[in-house]
Amino acid sequence: VAQAALSASTADLSADDIVLSGSKGNGTYDGSATDSVTTVADGLNALNVGVKVEAKLDTTIALNAAGSGTLTIGNDSFALASYGTDAKALAEDLGKAGYDTSVDDAGVISIKATGVDGIDVAGATAGDISLGGTAN
Repeated sequence: VAQAALSASTADLSADDIVLSGSKGNGTYDGSATDSVTTVADGLNALNVGVKVEAKLDTTIALNAAGSGTLTIGNDSFALASYGTDAKALAEDLGKAGYDTSVDDAGVISIKATGVDGIDVAGATAGDISLGGTAN
């Protein structure tokens, strides 16, 4: 079975449907612009054309300053004020929740997850965190 990564840009259904070709034939996913990445992946898999599609997350987060806000991945939320700038503690809790994490020497956490619609940080003070290398 072939595998395909589905990026957020691929899941933009505002203009076109997604046509998927695989070893068992072709199929068209007729979704909407409001479909989540996991909904699109499930819809593409339901076409049963011999291609397995997964919603994958691969990003980084850095705690630049002790602050506030909530990090949400899938159905899991983490209060960033509880961690200050302790990247190892946040990475450990992310790991306990089932996400693949590592922390580099600079304190940047790499996060990988499958089957989630993405990552969100809400309520953080500007500059307190960097998500995907961009200060937020």
